[in-house]
Order: sequence, then structure tokens, then C-alpha cells
Amino acid sequence: MERIDYLKDVAVKEFEAAERFAAYAFALHAAGHDDLAHQFRTEATHCRHLCILFKGSPHPTKADTPLRSVRHCFEEMLVMMQMEIVPLLNRALNSSTAEDHPNLEIALADNERQLDWIESQLHSIQELGETHYLSQLRI
Repeated sequence: MERIDYLKDVAVKEFEAAERFAAYAFALHAAGHDDLAHQFRTEATHCRHLCILFKGSPHPTKADTPLRSVRHCFEEMLVMMQMEIVPLLNRALNSSTAEDHPNLEIALADNERQLDWIESQLHSIQELGETHYLSQLRI
């Protein structure tokens, strides 16, 4: 795949992640988990900024994300980040030019920060149970 294709694919994947974060934010808010919904909206904004950074203009889509559980939200985002976005960013970095390299490093660092946050939330849910995890958010 050519360099330009990787950049386009990164923009599309970041947009998809933004849409999924935003859809989960809406579902979490509707379920009364406002603090967590706010964080998901913040992460959606980060992804949208990365999409713009790569001059992406994907067609708007509506992510279908039913709220089965809070844990499920995090697990789905973890899979998307680990299996799709981070590997794509690494491939793009390996084929990038000096001009593209700084933006790709910014994107990779932000995605790794998101991954760390998601993994820590999943660990907390595992340790506390989802009910206690959610009650801790309101403190």
C-alpha cells in the first residue's frame, strides 16, 4: 500500500473510532452514566482531531452501538484500537516521509494514551465489578 493510502486509511479509522466513541457516549448518557459519557465524548473529539490532522473527510456514518454493558463498550474500543488502528499507524509510520512522520507520531501517542485509559478502566471493572466501578465514578 502506498504512503498516501495509509494516511487516508488512518483518517478513516480515526473517524470510525470517533463515531463509535460518540455513539457510546450517547448510550452511556441515556443510561445515566454522565461522567463516563463525558469522557467518551472527549475521546471522540480527540479522534476527530486526528482525522482532521490527516485531512480526512470520510462520509458521515452512524455507528450502531447498543449498550449491552459498560464493560462491553470498553472491550469493543480496545479491540478496534489494538487490532485496527494501532497496527495501521505503525505501518503508516514505517512507510512515512519526514513530512508525515510528526503527525503519525502524534496520532500513535494519542491512540496509545487511549489504549492505556481503556485498559485501566477494564482492569478496574474486573477488580471491582461493573456496579461498583460505576458507583466509584460518581464520587
